[in-house]
Formats: sequence, C-alpha cells, structure tokens
Amino acid sequence: MPHLESESSRTQSGARSKRHGIPFGRRTVAVQSGVAGSFIGTVLVAVANRLPDSNPWKFWLLLLTPVLSVSITGLVSWVTVEIQGLVRQHRLASLSTQLKTDLEHALASSLTSPEHRDQLRGELERLERLLVKSALSKVESLTAENE
Repeated sequence: MPHLESESSRTQSGARSKRHGIPFGRRTVAVQSGVAGSFIGTVLVAVANRLPDSNPWKFWLLLLTPVLSVSITGLVSWVTVEIQGLVRQHRLASLSTQLKTDLEHALASSLTSPEHRDQLRGELERLERLLVKSALSKVESLTAENE
C-alpha cells in the first residue's frame, strides 16, 4: 500500500486529499479539463453522425475528434492553471497591501502603546521579508526556466 500523506501536507492551492495525497486543486483542474474535452468530443461525433455519408466533412470530423478532444483538454487545463495563478497572485498582492496599510496606520496612531508599536514594527518587517523572499523565489524560478 502506498504511503499516504498526513493532513499537515499542504500545497499552494490548499489541503491535500487524505486518501490519495493529491492536491484538491490539481484534481479539480484535471476533472474540469477532462469534462471539457469529453464534451467537445461528444459534440463533434454527434455532429459528424448527423451528416450524410456523402459529406466529406463527416470523415474528417470523425478522424480529428480524438485529436481535438485531447487538445481541448490540454488547453482548458493550461488556461485554468494560469487563471488560478493570476487570481492567487492578485489575492496575495491585495492582502499584503491591505495588511501593510493597516500596520502603518496602527504604527502612526497616537493610541498605540510603545510596546505594541515595537511588536507592530516587527510584524511589518516580517511581512516585508516574506514579500521579498516570495519575489526572489519567483525570479529564481523564471531564470531557471530560461537556462
């Protein structure tokens, strides 16, 4: 029996399935892509079967349906992953901007005690370190792709 990952295992998209150790997000993309490809393939076969046998398009539709179905599956998968990445990136940028603004407002507040102000400065520095580390990681991965 294969080793199952613990509940503490996480990916960028969230928790993993306890049963298979597969990230939920990847499984969802695979299912969505497969459904799209199957749907297109079914529609093309249905259209081709309604054409008379003398129509030259019937032969080509039936011949190309598997290739088109697989191509659509790959395209939908790629587009879905790219959109999820952009949404995740936008959420991170929005959340980090809001958090930085909140920390700066709290630091500027006359109601903030000196002890709390020190703690907030530490949190702001931690946020900035995380953002720089994340940006460096992205640059490293992009430069590694070009080598």
